[in-house]
Amino acid sequence: MVEKWLLEVEETMVMSIRDVIRQSVNAYSVTQRKHWVIEWPGQIAICVSCIYWTTEVTQAMDVKNGMQVRHTHNHYSQFFLTYYNSAFYS
Repeated sequence: MVEKWLLEVEETMVMSIRDVIRQSVNAYSVTQRKHWVIEWPGQIAICVSCIYWTTEVTQAMDVKNGMQVRHTHNHYSQFFLTYYNSAFYS
C-alpha cells in the first residue's frame, strides 16, 4: 500500500517538474535572459539553458559552411562576457 502511494507521489512529481520545465522553455523565448533566470528555480533554469544551448549548437553544426558555427561562437562569447561582467562588476 505504501509502495503504491510512493509510486503515485513520484509520478506526480515528475509530471509537475515536466510542466514547470515546459512553462520555462516557453518563457525563455519571450523574456530577457537576465529577468528569466531570476524568475525560475535554479535547476529549471540550468535545464532549460542546456536545452537551448544544445539546440543552437546542433543547428550551428548542421550548417554546411562554417559561418553559422562562427556566429554561434561569437554569440555565446559575447553573452558570457556580458553576463559575467554584470554579475561581478555591477
